[in-house]
Amino acid sequence: MIIPIKLKIKIALKGILGVMKNPLYVLGSIAVGFITLGIILWSLNTQLLWYIVVEAPINFAQKLEFVTDVYGGIATNYESTQSMIMLLFSFLFGVNIMLIVFVVRNGAFKLSKNKSSVGGLTAAIIGGGCIACGTSIITPIIASFGATATISLNNTVGTLVNTIGIVFILYSLLGLGQLAATILSQEQH
Repeated sequence: MIIPIKLKIKIALKGILGVMKNPLYVLGSIAVGFITLGIILWSLNTQLLWYIVVEAPINFAQKLEFVTDVYGGIATNYESTQSMIMLLFSFLFGVNIMLIVFVVRNGAFKLSKNKSSVGGLTAAIIGGGCIACGTSIITPIIASFGATATISLNNTVGTLVNTIGIVFILYSLLGLGQLAATILSQEQH
């Protein structure tokens, strides 16, 4: 039986919201999203980050302040569209990870006849990895074919890669949300 996409989305949303009723999953989502955003923002300055965290002769509080200051720069260092996409990606990634935790803790991968959620998760992880490094790999390749506005190109490619990552995560959330809904409905019976 083929289930219409609207029904799949409705079931997935029910599962996601059901899992997020637990404050621990909400806090976990926020923490993972915050860490993910930090990784994205620091990805192009890893040597500086390493120096500050490991080698700089400053105390722990100063190191922590320096590392977390990067979050304030998201509004000034990136175009608004790119900032919103990075925030959305980080938020969705946090929710995705908490759904994976919920599904794994409840053994629900056994419930899934087609492993689309596992495939979606894999795609989301690959897409997520490309946010940080994808533009630094893709931009020089495109530039070598005649594109000369590297900064503009980097922003465009970065936004495109981030958007593709969001699509992968949404696909993963669709499958994981359906599994979560199945688990939650079994718990009620």
